[in-house]
Amino acid sequence: MRNKISVIVLGLLALVLVGGVVGGCGQGGGTEVSEVTPTTLPVTTTTTVVTSTSTTTTLMPASSRPELVSGFIAIGGEGQVTLTWEANTEDDIAGYKLYRACRVKGEAYALIATVSGEVLSYIDTGLTNDTTYFYEIKAFNKGGIESYGAGLYVTPNDTTPPTILRMDLFPKVLNKETNVATLEIIVSEPGKAGVVKQRMTASSLYEIDGTSWYYPFQYNSTPVGDGTHKISYIFDFSDGTDSDDGFWKVSARVKDAGGLLSEQPVIEGFRIDQQNPDIYGTSCSPMVLRDDRSVTFSYTISESDDDDDNKNLGLITTVEVYSNNDIFSDRDNDDILIRSWTNTSVLPGRYSVSWSDNDPLNSVAIEDGSYVFKVYATDFAGNMDWGYFSCIKNGIPPFISAPIENQIVSGVFTIRGTAGDHDWWNSINMEKYRIYYASGTIPSLPVDFIDLDSDIWKFDCLATPSSYRVDGTPLNTGLLPVQYNILATIDTTLLVNGDYTLLLITDEQAGGTSAGFLRRIIVNN
Repeated sequence: MRNKISVIVLGLLALVLVGGVVGGCGQGGGTEVSEVTPTTLPVTTTTTVVTSTSTTTTLMPASSRPELVSGFIAIGGEGQVTLTWEANTEDDIAGYKLYRACRVKGEAYALIATVSGEVLSYIDTGLTNDTTYFYEIKAFNKGGIESYGAGLYVTPNDTTPPTILRMDLFPKVLNKETNVATLEIIVSEPGKAGVVKQRMTASSLYEIDGTSWYYPFQYNSTPVGDGTHKISYIFDFSDGTDSDDGFWKVSARVKDAGGLLSEQPVIEGFRIDQQNPDIYGTSCSPMVLRDDRSVTFSYTISESDDDDDNKNLGLITTVEVYSNNDIFSDRDNDDILIRSWTNTSVLPGRYSVSWSDNDPLNSVAIEDGSYVFKVYATDFAGNMDWGYFSCIKNGIPPFISAPIENQIVSGVFTIRGTAGDHDWWNSINMEKYRIYYASGTIPSLPVDFIDLDSDIWKFDCLATPSSYRVDGTPLNTGLLPVQYNILATIDTTLLVNGDYTLLLITDEQAGGTSAGFLRRIIVNN
């Protein structure tokens, strides 16, 4: 009776030992076995064979346990582990059992596969990358006896580098006003991007590997929604400096969570130009244009301050001549375009245009007064500079530029405009200018500028700048010529609200003539 009980106890011990040793997560299929501690086998174990009619018990020597499996190797892949081992040399080997567990101790430990004795490899799939697993292999013989377990740790990892599906840069030309560009990268999986720009003339491409400060992997991706991911990098040169000016190529590389690097595509032709062209040396010759005579406007364009990559790409130049005076009438003729010239593919240098008051391409009839030439130069990137110079036809008629016609004014208002010699050909210089106001709307200039009707034209609330007068000079009179500047101030608080007319008169010295200009305003305090 004692021997029979011993056999049963020894048989139970053998069944427990089959379970192996480890704690883990029990992913996959298989029979889970509780964690046990290895024990030394007794001299003999028992194998019990159960049939439909009887049960027999046979004693087996301890040496019949299979040897420990040798050459057990695990190679981590992308979401999988490949297990290989060497064949046991015993004649009665029936197969091998493979177990798996997560590295976290105390979780379930699972049998994941049982293979025949001729199979010496197994691929475990469906695993999580960058997660450490424990594997154990046991050989078992035809009697069902298992060897001790041979185990190892392995971590599957990503082996497929990310793929940059598309890379766009917009805009590809930056200038002083448009100084921010976006690099958009569409990639096959989550990751971080490193970006670098280098001169188009560079003979080799910087290899982005994340070891240098100027191309760190720090721009994280976001899901797009179609299984791809987007990374956006902003080139921002809004600090106004031109240290990055030039012609560049931009490359990028994406690193995934496993550290694998994508290819490094390149976008060429990224131009940064935050330097305006320079226009200087404007002049008119002669400065005074008489009937049927021409004037030559000259100017110089330079790109000396530009980066070498951005020079001599061709500029667009436009020269315009404007009238910026009224003549002897109440017609407002300020800043009317008279004539223009446009040229493309212009290189830096000295240029000129000629113009006459009887040019058939003039848009309006040319009357006595002041004219201004304006020149604009725009470079390849869209940066622009401009310059100007004025000339005179016969003389400068008086003109009020502010307030404009029918402008509502209040308080103390500054009157601006031009008051100069309205006839440059009679050899008589300008002596003074005078400014008046009248209640209501006056439709036309007075017939006599010298003997004005004092019941209509008043100046009690007007004053020219004190620097334009000397002792005894009336407050409404200026002794200096004025061009596009302050003529006088009017204190409208001394007036009743309503319509008024301003009158500006320029007087030449004795023997000369006078000219006038009208401007209508509305006082509303």
